[in-house]
Amino acid sequence: MGRQPFLSDKFWIKRIVNKAEFQYWPCKDPKILQPAIEICDGKDFLKHYGEFAESLGFQAKYQVFVDSGNWNQYPAKFITLNIDKNGSIAKA
Repeated sequence: MGRQPFLSDKFWIKRIVNKAEFQYWPCKDPKILQPAIEICDGKDFLKHYGEFAESLGFQAKYQVFVDSGNWNQYPAKFITLNIDKNGSIAKA
């Protein structure tokens, strides 16, 4: 018997970080990351994103990273952010 179709219970948004805007990377401090994603996408969007995901029993997530032209020599550190129903970073 074949594999059953599977739909993930996560929504993902990808954002590329400008490393020059951070003192260090990877940054996991929600006090720094929260305002950064609010500037990028807006507080209202984050709240709606979190509410929408929760209403469906899904998880709202961001993946943030520094892009690289050469992933073999400079692999980027991915940070996963969980967004709660209030549009806040739940854990980084």
